[in-house]
Amino acid sequence: MWVEGDPHMNPRAINYFVGSTATLACVAVFLQDWSVFADFPSKDLVGFAVLLVLGLLAESRTLPITVGKRAGSTSSIIFVPLLSSVLLFGPTPTVLLMGLTGFIGEFFVRKKEAVRALFNTSQYIIATSAAGFAFSLKGVGLVPAGVSFNEVAGSQTLAFLSFWVVFVVLNNSAVAFAVALSEGTRIRKVWLRIVGRSGTNLTYDILVSPIAFAVALLYQELGFIGLLVAVLPLLFIRHAYSSIVELQQANRDLLSALVKAIETRDPYTSGHSLRVASLAVRIADSMGMSLKKQKEVETAALLHDIGKIESAYTEILSKPSGLTAKEREIIESHVLKGVAVLEQLSSFSHDVVASVRGHHERVDGKGYPDGLKGNQIPIGARIIKVCDAIDAMLSDRSYRRALTLEQVREQLVIYSGIQFDLQVVKAAIEGDVLEAHQAEIMLSKLEPVPDVPRGETSSQAKVSLA
Repeated sequence: MWVEGDPHMNPRAINYFVGSTATLACVAVFLQDWSVFADFPSKDLVGFAVLLVLGLLAESRTLPITVGKRAGSTSSIIFVPLLSSVLLFGPTPTVLLMGLTGFIGEFFVRKKEAVRALFNTSQYIIATSAAGFAFSLKGVGLVPAGVSFNEVAGSQTLAFLSFWVVFVVLNNSAVAFAVALSEGTRIRKVWLRIVGRSGTNLTYDILVSPIAFAVALLYQELGFIGLLVAVLPLLFIRHAYSSIVELQQANRDLLSALVKAIETRDPYTSGHSLRVASLAVRIADSMGMSLKKQKEVETAALLHDIGKIESAYTEILSKPSGLTAKEREIIESHVLKGVAVLEQLSSFSHDVVASVRGHHERVDGKGYPDGLKGNQIPIGARIIKVCDAIDAMLSDRSYRRALTLEQVREQLVIYSGIQFDLQVVKAAIEGDVLEAHQAEIMLSKLEPVPDVPRGETSSQAKVSLA
């Protein structure tokens, strides 16, 4: 796993951490017993070279793990060559394998900036070196010539598990700490996002680990051909999966562009849906929702106003005066029009569509379009309802200036149990959720907002804007 962040967020802290990591990596390299290569059979040198190539191929098809607005990490199936190497060749060759994979992959394949590439390479060396030491306490290193891997597989199992645990803990911890420095957030929060709140990422690692034993057995039977037979299919699968991820991201970018185009017709709502989506993720995370559920909520929040694609909605919403009954009816129709658009697209789950449909429901049952009450409203819709109101209250409008944070908190508390879900409101007003969203609104103001009157509005109007 590699760090993907913005090292300029906290340059001094990041540079100090990267420098310390690189120094420790150099010490780890110096302490390795490089004499083991003196007894390396030519067959194993070829096998090692093939594993290195497979490792580089694995690193060329990494998948992103988003852990913040500006930082994240990536994962790849390098775990298979890593574990296979320690079983077949022992700790020191594995440190060399991971060091070369990191150096070549980061500096030349992905061409990352120097600070990030240096950190990624160094933390891999450190994690592999420490894990290799744990392995050497129980393992046998390079399997002796003429000895079947089956004969030593049992004694290698405990060493293998020790290597796995130490590597995973150190690798994830280093990445989590670097991302936390970049984002200025808690390490625990970053760790949960990297590992997976539900343990999904660790589960994948656990499930793929036994493949290393199959690779070792095939290598003993077929030589480097066995490595290709075992690992290449995994690379093809990863390539296909990463292509799907790239397509999904392209679709998401297209939808984001569509949403931006819809909202740019009104300078007061420009960027609204993107900000609501960002806020929805923060609140969903604070509520302890799984990463999968957070992604669904984020998608629904991004698309919650997709029904306003017609210009008639913009003209009505930009009115400085109150709405007529007919205009209110037109505004409310955007919900079902949005649902109709999403139902024609098979890529959106039922939960996403249901959240879009219910984002104007109220917990007291007086919302629309279905008049749902309390927990009848999907949790995603309840989150979007609160986020929609928060973004509206913290933003300038044609008829008033943005409210202060204190006023927003007050409105949320007043209408908890009436318009808003109490649990969602609690997650929104605790911590720095509102402060972070206010900062995001300020950053989104690329152009000055026209001066607006400071006329009085009712509390109801402040929290019920569509």
